[in-house]
Amino acid sequence: MSDSQIFGTENPVARGFQIAYLVTTVALSVVCGLLVIVLVWKKEYLQKPCHYLRCNLAVDDILFTGLCVPNVIHNISHGYNPASFTLCRVEGAFTLGLLLSKTCTYLLMAMDVYFFIIHPLHYNDKVTTPRVAWAIAAARTLTFVVALTSVAVGGSGNTQDVSDVLVCLPGMNSSPKNTVLAILIVVVPIAVFVVLAVGALYYRVLKEAREQQHRDEDRHLQLHETQAFRALAPHFTVVLVFVGTAILSFIFARAAQTEGASIYLSVARRVAMLLNLSLSYITDSVVYSLKKADFRRAMGEVLPFINEQAQPQVPHHTVPKEDNGLPEVDV
Repeated sequence: MSDSQIFGTENPVARGFQIAYLVTTVALSVVCGLLVIVLVWKKEYLQKPCHYLRCNLAVDDILFTGLCVPNVIHNISHGYNPASFTLCRVEGAFTLGLLLSKTCTYLLMAMDVYFFIIHPLHYNDKVTTPRVAWAIAAARTLTFVVALTSVAVGGSGNTQDVSDVLVCLPGMNSSPKNTVLAILIVVVPIAVFVVLAVGALYYRVLKEAREQQHRDEDRHLQLHETQAFRALAPHFTVVLVFVGTAILSFIFARAAQTEGASIYLSVARRVAMLLNLSLSYITDSVVYSLKKADFRRAMGEVLPFINEQAQPQVPHHTVPKEDNGLPEVDV
């Protein structure tokens, strides 16, 4: 039995499940992302550089799930139309640009955590709204130039089974050498740089968390109880979900293309693809933004149906210092 018979147009039940799951994902991602943006826009105490980065991430999630995932839903329900190859090229550039922009936003967020933990006294001087705005604009411009370049170099031809590919890159199957070469030359260096930079920032913050343990010997803090770790944990969670689902999707996609691949491997490939299209774009808003105390307070004030009493607001990043000389973390 082929993969299309299980999950494609020849199996209405599986097709309906996939469509329902992706439609739910789009709705949740768009609603949560818009909620983050509206709360920052309406509440003055949320209008800070670190929250503008959260809004930028929400914009990427809304654009991807709101504009790119519906194309996947269409391909699942109606099949891929080879006549739309030109549209596929445009969608490929747009999708790849969004993914690269999201990756760069993760790097900017890691830098924000780094300055907050390592240089708390100079945080407000180093992380300002104009600098964050310029960084966001530069990242978006760079990523979309890179996306257009990689797709332009990626060759042309008849692309088959595009509904199984996260990014609808031209020539993904018909001209693999050109496409892979474009990705290796243009995209991979950026991804490698971001991974190494975020890893270095993580290492420095975790090192500070260990030092906080040593400074607070009387309190016997565990690593996960330190302020540095608590500031890093939400960021690490959303990055892990984003990278992890992408790696799983790539691994199962490659394994399912091997000769003699089992039916279970095909099922795993499609499940991994669905997770890659959905999980990260919900956890971004829920885990990294809406879970924060100041966002919960804002929701209680803006949304009357949320029965949560507003907690006394403490300015983010500027609360009184503890005995160890570090600012309290708002988590």
